[in-house]
Amino acid sequence: MTIQRIVLMTEISEVIDSAKRSQAPDTPSQFMVPHCCHYNNSTEDFSCCFNISSNKFHHLSQLDAQGKRICGSSGGWLIIVGNNFEIFMLNPLTRAQIQLPSVSSFLDQADASMQVLDKASTVLIHKAILVSNPDGNLEGYSVMVIYGDSRKLGFHKEGDHSWTSLQDAGSFYDDAVLCDKVLYAVNECGKVNAIRELGNSPVVEEMVPPWFFQGNKVYLVELDEELYIVIRFLEQSPDFGYRTRNFKVYEVDFYVKLHDRIRGIGEWAIFLGHNQSASLSTRRVEGLKENCIYFTDDNTDGYKDGIFGGHDTGVFHLDDGSIEPL
Repeated sequence: MTIQRIVLMTEISEVIDSAKRSQAPDTPSQFMVPHCCHYNNSTEDFSCCFNISSNKFHHLSQLDAQGKRICGSSGGWLIIVGNNFEIFMLNPLTRAQIQLPSVSSFLDQADASMQVLDKASTVLIHKAILVSNPDGNLEGYSVMVIYGDSRKLGFHKEGDHSWTSLQDAGSFYDDAVLCDKVLYAVNECGKVNAIRELGNSPVVEEMVPPWFFQGNKVYLVELDEELYIVIRFLEQSPDFGYRTRNFKVYEVDFYVKLHDRIRGIGEWAIFLGHNQSASLSTRRVEGLKENCIYFTDDNTDGYKDGIFGGHDTGVFHLDDGSIEPL
């Protein structure tokens, strides 16, 4: 498999390497899923990519990702957090790296329990979202993170020397996504906020109020230019402590500020995990299954404990609720 034929998804993302963009739009693509793995019988953590088209895993140990955790990916870039609170962006195709400011400044704002963890530097960041991609000179980028036990929002743009905490945005966020050039974030109760003017003084606007549901994690995803909420349900597992058992999908209606549950997504596939949540038409990528949700393990508590984490992956079929392994 040549580099020109790799499509790197944001654990999954829809952004294609520049060499790939020169191909015809209808050319079938191979698909790679960044994923964090852990062996229970070993102290070694490693990162890898799962190629959906070939059904194979590819290790990233030679791409400076070994021993660190992928906390986000978008636009062909992985966002990786490591020891000593370092965080950087890595392009696995070109091997270009962009060093971001240390996230240690968030410790002052995080819960005290985060400061005594042996692996605090790798679990402090729950998720990272690339708000704007680097240009050809590796400039012009900006990144949003969800951090700390209270899961607050932090922001960094190229040229700044530190991270900015968005204290007025509230806390307990699960996901954020860029839709129609607006950044939306959702908390664990389903409240959706729009965050504007990130480069200056951020403005937070409530778009959908919180609503009650019984679930374990909430995601935001843009699908066919519309915004959707996806709720993930976990259950106890005798082997690994937890596993995914169900997903529910809701379309966001900004006019009436309600969520409308839908039973299927047609030809589309949704991708959830530590990545920037994404969707793709199955007509564009070889090997994708329609009306399905591809998911990887993004349970930060599992990685924090050092026992579980990395096992909860699969493909959820919306038509019958079945789950098959990746």
